[in-house]
Amino acid sequence: MSDTTLHGAEYAVRWDPAQGGPTELAAVAEALGLNPRKTQQARVGFLHLVQPTGLPSGYRLIGRERILVKGGQETPEVMLKLRGPDPWPAAVAHWPPRLAHRAELKFEVDVSWLGHAPKRALSMSLTVDGALAVQVLPASWVVQTPPAYSQMVRHRLDNDVTAEHWQLPDGRSVFEVSMGGTDDDPSLARFVSQVVQRLNGIQPLPGGMTDLAGDG
Repeated sequence: MSDTTLHGAEYAVRWDPAQGGPTELAAVAEALGLNPRKTQQARVGFLHLVQPTGLPSGYRLIGRERILVKGGQETPEVMLKLRGPDPWPAAVAHWPPRLAHRAELKFEVDVSWLGHAPKRALSMSLTVDGALAVQVLPASWVVQTPPAYSQMVRHRLDNDVTAEHWQLPDGRSVFEVSMGGTDDDPSLARFVSQVVQRLNGIQPLPGGMTDLAGDG
């Protein structure tokens, strides 16, 4: 959204440990000099969705089903996210859609570090806790529910930093480290200096987890 307001942002970098860089979450935390505060495990699958008619070029509707696992208990969660370039176009002013379940609405700027420069995208998401996709989304929206799930382990670290290890359905391993901030140059510089530059040997991947673990 192009205005003078500073919006919340999530900065992230991803790498394949087979190409270099830390190969365990403990090594990631050590490299960053941060302590794990909380650990979560989940199965994550991406939905194949019907894209809305008239969606502007560069915009995409993403669906994700995540099943959090703790103490033998499973808690599902469904997220719809509309993502695309700045500025937010009038053609998607009807977003968000109405759902039959209570949902949390969140606007954020996603900033991925590509190794030499950031890639920036706007996103607006709806998250429904305690339900599966088949319980939340109309059948006409979904081409296919998750055909396969990734296994994800997340460590929440100090300084609003999160590290995740993903085992993808195709057998690949991917790490992601993200940091919260605002959509401005100081937050980007902080992420580069406190995260990217401390992860020696990584080769940043160009896509997000939707591309890497989903349907691309």
